[in-house]
Amino acid sequence: MAKIYKFSDYSAPRLLRSFSQQAEGVVHQFENYSAYMDTIHEKLCGIQEAQIAFDSQLSTYLNELEETKAFAQKCAEACELDSVELMTQKRDQIIREMPKKKSLKQRRP
Repeated sequence: MAKIYKFSDYSAPRLLRSFSQQAEGVVHQFENYSAYMDTIHEKLCGIQEAQIAFDSQLSTYLNELEETKAFAQKCAEACELDSVELMTQKRDQIIREMPKKKSLKQRRP
């Protein structure tokens, strides 16, 4: 809050001292504000890194989900075949077409 001075009540040295103290207070407030903004910046950078990692992981999971849906559809089609021999052949074909992947435990960090 600003102070109102009646200049007739003060001498010049006393006014200068008072103004100097107020200026130091303002500088101190700006330093605190700057440190606070630095802290916020660091936290936002950390959040951004986490968001990038999450997006990457989500993309991987969505791709795996699509592959799993396609696999399930092929399995359902194989189950509709009339003979066990055709089902076995279709199963073997599905297995050959499947990409070789690590187990889920091995893929997770």
